[in-house]
Amino acid sequence: SKKGLVSYVIEDNIKKFQITSPTAIKDFITNEKQKLNKLEQESSSFIKEVSNLIKYTEIETAQIYKGFRGIETAFTKLIEEMDAGGKSLFFSRSEDEFDDKVLDFFKRIKERRDEKKIPSLGIAHPSLKNIFKKRVADKYWKVRYSNLLPPTPLTIGKNSLLLTLWGAEPICFEIRSARMVEDYKKYFYEVWENAKK
Repeated sequence: SKKGLVSYVIEDNIKKFQITSPTAIKDFITNEKQKLNKLEQESSSFIKEVSNLIKYTEIETAQIYKGFRGIETAFTKLIEEMDAGGKSLFFSRSEDEFDDKVLDFFKRIKERRDEKKIPSLGIAHPSLKNIFKKRVADKYWKVRYSNLLPPTPLTIGKNSLLLTLWGAEPICFEIRSARMVEDYKKYFYEVWENAKK
């Protein structure tokens, strides 16, 4: 009865219900549709506002991966997040990165990069030039050489940085921070411009 679709009368202390006119049912449905449409419009603008807030609210996290399997997870995530036309950037500074196990690891990572056609630009220490030329043949890689390297091998993705310490039990530190990614990208390209081919 609150919705105006049913009315009642009391006869001999008994409520007797009856349906109001069929047009009242139609009016009720029309009214409910209008309420829903208004609610949908309000929720759309609310969703937009929340989405904009999320865009500008940066969540910064750090995570540690141990062993080749764990590090493969971190590198795979970095590649999967890349947009078409994006570039994976890296700094290479140590012969540890050319151990057979590490090269096998990068072969698997290369297959994932090739699938997405993600090119990789790298800056390596000049002492690694001959090793890169002999052991790394990849049409999606370009490497230049410089002494201006961070102290730890580093890979820069779209949303994260991977600092990796190679060895028998490698360990990788994943830092997810748009600010740091942008800072390291700027640094990479500054060094890249002055690095030797």
